[in-house]
Amino acid sequence: MLIAKAYTFSSKEPQNFLERFDLGHTKIFKRSDGIIEVLCADSVVYDIPHIIENHNCMQKLANGGKVIKLTLAGKDTSITVELRDYLAFGYHHTFIAAECFLIDSLAQRIIANFYFKVHKPKVPMQYFSFKDRALAEEWLNNYKSKV
Repeated sequence: MLIAKAYTFSSKEPQNFLERFDLGHTKIFKRSDGIIEVLCADSVVYDIPHIIENHNCMQKLANGGKVIKLTLAGKDTSITVELRDYLAFGYHHTFIAAECFLIDSLAQRIIANFYFKVHKPKVPMQYFSFKDRALAEEWLNNYKSKV
């Protein structure tokens, strides 16, 4: 378990959800349309223990199947090199059919571009800016048949 502290979130919680997990650093929702929406706290540098907690919640929400996931990066949120390498193994392919990230900062785009070029994702993955959220959800909906 990670040390609890007060976190802030730039993104608003979805209105229509069936289940919710609040891990402090991350809020995870199973929306009524079946999409898993993940809100990342602002100014957090995510590391392996954070993602293991997140993945444990998503596995529960997948209930033995797979989910499609929309992650909303927090303001000034980043990941460690160790986490980037851990994610490259693709352990999450057993419960995630596709994932999409909403990002806005230059630093987040640089990390995303590097990850896509160096670590060919094992799960269909895409990123969009927050202003293109509708396109991101449309992209994810193409994978609903795999859930």
